[in-house]
Amino acid sequence: MIFYTTFSGGEERRTKFLANPLWKRLKAVEKGNVHEVKDEVWMTAVSLQGAHMILDDMARVFKVDPARA
Repeated sequence: MIFYTTFSGGEERRTKFLANPLWKRLKAVEKGNVHEVKDEVWMTAVSLQGAHMILDDMARVFKVDPARA
C-alpha cells in the first residue's frame, strides 16, 4: 500500500513523478494499491485532530470502521 501527496501547486511534479517507469514497476502500483492523500493533512497537520484525519483516511482505504477500530 502506498500513500502519496504533493504540495499545493505541485501538479507538474506530480505528473512527472507518476510517469516515471520505476514508479510503474512497484507492486503496489501494479495492483492499484496507491492512494493520493491531502498534503495539508498528512504533512502539516501536527495535532490530535490531524492524526484522527489521517487514521480516517487509512480506515477508508483498509475498509475498517474507524469508530470500532
